[in-house]
Amino acid sequence: VFKGLYDNASNNVHVCAYLAILTAIRDVCKLAVKELTSWVIYSDEERKYNKDITVGLIRSELLNLTEYNVHMAKLIDGGRNKAATEFSISLLQTLVIEEPKVISELHNLIDALAKVCNFKFEWLHLLPSPQYFTIF
Repeated sequence: VFKGLYDNASNNVHVCAYLAILTAIRDVCKLAVKELTSWVIYSDEERKYNKDITVGLIRSELLNLTEYNVHMAKLIDGGRNKAATEFSISLLQTLVIEEPKVISELHNLIDALAKVCNFKFEWLHLLPSPQYFTIF
């Protein structure tokens, strides 16, 4: 079922149907959330960085946010993992609007992104003053 969720990821009806199936499985199997979280975390980048499906899994309470939060914070790797960093920013932007109640559960991810931003900001003072740049 998890694989099927991603088979036609651009079709919203398809994704919603698979999320409903996974929710029904979760309701009768306590290990479903743990397994789904592991599958997402250890999936290839195409699946791991599918924002719409990830938001759907979060909305449907199919991901262990504590585990996902820690994993994504580490995956950013201080901003060195550009794909993970960009995905995390986009995911948080979407969640702030669509699922604001879960933001507090993603504190490690937010802290990791804040450190990336602070690091980049700290280096700005080392750049030459704009007066030294000329336009040709």
